[in-house]
Amino acid sequence: MESTTSWQFGTSDSYVSNNFYLEWDKDIYSMRNDGNPSVKVYGISIGDGLEQAGKTLTANGWKDCETEGGGLFITIIGGNKYCLEFGIDGNGNVSNWYLNNWPEGDIIDYYDLLEQ
Repeated sequence: MESTTSWQFGTSDSYVSNNFYLEWDKDIYSMRNDGNPSVKVYGISIGDGLEQAGKTLTANGWKDCETEGGGLFITIIGGNKYCLEFGIDGNGNVSNWYLNNWPEGDIIDYYDLLEQ
């Protein structure tokens, strides 16, 4: 991976390789895949169907937040909150994804769903 301009935290370590971005600051990080089919998350690749991606994630303990127009999934692993969001193309396939371990804002309300 090559160093790149910080895109998430402003002054943190940021790297890119073939449209896959990784950035971290102390113990928080963000990953963004803008079209690299060789980088998978939970075995899910760019181009895979959202329906199957959702089945894979929910089978592994993630909660589908059933947001309009895209796939938003959350989980808690080792006491830490994670958020994974998929961009979807017109055919219902994953076109990009974003993962972080520092969810904030309105998304925090979704973590109540994990206890339901």
